[in-house]
Amino acid sequence: MIKWVNRKFRLTRTTDFKRVRQHGRSYAHPLLVLIALRAEAGQRDDQPVALAAVQPADPTTQSLPLTRFAVTAGRSVGNAVQRNRARRRLREAVRLQLRSIKSGWDVIVIARRPCNEASFSEIQSAFSLLLQRAKLYQANCFPNEQPPSS
Repeated sequence: MIKWVNRKFRLTRTTDFKRVRQHGRSYAHPLLVLIALRAEAGQRDDQPVALAAVQPADPTTQSLPLTRFAVTAGRSVGNAVQRNRARRRLREAVRLQLRSIKSGWDVIVIARRPCNEASFSEIQSAFSLLLQRAKLYQANCFPNEQPPSS
């Protein structure tokens, strides 16, 4: 079982957030927004993209990195209790899909105001739909069936 709290699956640095927000591709749904950007091979977390391309990569980081996620909820979602609830539900939706998502992506998931009134199954289907639109599902993830749809 994959735990969300494992640090290797999280975007934590401000520079990572800014890079994904500025250069990533955005996919919107009434419940949430997904922003995805392919992670650079050989890029370390503490290195900007430009420096990673110039400096030789560390041999241990030559393979395609893991997909890392960040989940946020702005003040428009509600007070602190409502924002925390929205983040918990989105983190769980991400955790349930981690095994079926392609490696090598940095992804930000942003909760929108209606996320609090939606059921968890609606949040899951919205997240699956956005993953499909972003083409982030692994090719061999659903060998005999179509990816989940809403």
